[in-house]
Amino acid sequence: MSIYFPISIKHSFKQIILLFVFLLINFKFFSQTPVFDSFFQNKSLRLNVIHQGNYNSENYKLVNIKTSSYWSGPHKNLIDSSDLGNYRICVFDSLTNTLIYQYNYSCLFFEWQREPEAKTIYRAFEETLVVPYPKSTITINLENRDKTLHWHLLWSYSLSPKSYLINHDKPFYSFKIDTIQFNGNISKKIDLVFLAEGYTASQMSKFRHDIQRMIRKMAEYEPFKSHMNDFNFWAVESISPDSGCDDPRKNIWKRTLFDAHFNTFNSDRYLTSSSLWTIHEVASVVPYDQIYVLTNTDKYGGGGVFNYFSLTSVDHRSSEEVFVHEFGHAFAGLADEYFYLSEENQDYYPRNVEPWEPNITTLVHFETKWKNLVDSKTPVPTPATKYYQTVVGAFEGAGYCSKGVYRPTQSCLMKELKSPFCPICQKAILNRIRFYTDN
Repeated sequence: MSIYFPISIKHSFKQIILLFVFLLINFKFFSQTPVFDSFFQNKSLRLNVIHQGNYNSENYKLVNIKTSSYWSGPHKNLIDSSDLGNYRICVFDSLTNTLIYQYNYSCLFFEWQREPEAKTIYRAFEETLVVPYPKSTITINLENRDKTLHWHLLWSYSLSPKSYLINHDKPFYSFKIDTIQFNGNISKKIDLVFLAEGYTASQMSKFRHDIQRMIRKMAEYEPFKSHMNDFNFWAVESISPDSGCDDPRKNIWKRTLFDAHFNTFNSDRYLTSSSLWTIHEVASVVPYDQIYVLTNTDKYGGGGVFNYFSLTSVDHRSSEEVFVHEFGHAFAGLADEYFYLSEENQDYYPRNVEPWEPNITTLVHFETKWKNLVDSKTPVPTPATKYYQTVVGAFEGAGYCSKGVYRPTQSCLMKELKSPFCPICQKAILNRIRFYTDN
């Protein structure tokens, strides 16, 4: 019996091999989960932009694009599906229009939009967008939420990895780098970099000591306590001419590298910086997923913005607790659970919308939050009585609002210092730890 081959066996095998190679190369285009090595190089791009507008408008302006030698983010979890934050960066492969990277965050501009000042003037804020360095042309979309938390395209930009606009210069600053604690592969750990603000050259030993104090305090709180080995800690000894930081209400002005200041948005204890480009430039000499600016002052205060930055003063008696509290904001997107009785804060969260923050609720869609963890015998809303002192419920007063916004427990570090994280905040933090380390 003879078998007829219309094409030679040699030719047929060649075609099969070519087809296999073609499918292998293009598998990335059909896979729902982006493969890092298919789309990205193991370094990063930093897009320095201006975020500007007023209370009902906003836009972005590109200033420059720089490179970093490291990509410390996950290689597996390239798409952040947590739906946290007020903004998100969506990176698409231009050839196939495949979403290959997504990063959610919040920013100071959004907070300023809620201030009365935003109704009278326009303002501009520095921002730095960090994405993995692409192997081919990408489209970067920036999206923001409307008042009902639906996402909308705000800005779009196409970029080739060979673009002459990408600045490959070495970092401008050459400060000393300290490896505080290294626990392994940067793509499978959470890389936290400490930057010094308001420390002079002679105060760097104090800076290193302050870092150790903060890390020890962090290790007292679950779930950090059980997951300290999931972190790498780095430090950049960023020197300032003056010691301390600006305190506008007291007419105190210091020459410091990041121009950190109290009195942000007229809150005396809100400590932030507007120098985002410099902060990221200094941090870029090490791998980083989170940036923490330690500020060399004894005044009470701090600030933390989700996937943006954290700051705290270091020499107040409560600085160590503030350090952990602010990291709860920046790392896990946790909301403040304290509230004010004044009327001016009561519309901070619309009562007909479920907040995106995991630890507060308006009860609009309570089932998407922690309703399943509330005992069937516990009333919702939950009275703030001694009987319910230690239970999970829905206690009125959270997110700066005394009415209509609810927190999970009566006490929590996101409400008051000297308290542990409540079970809901612990779960949110653990989810973010797993996002970075499940690779």
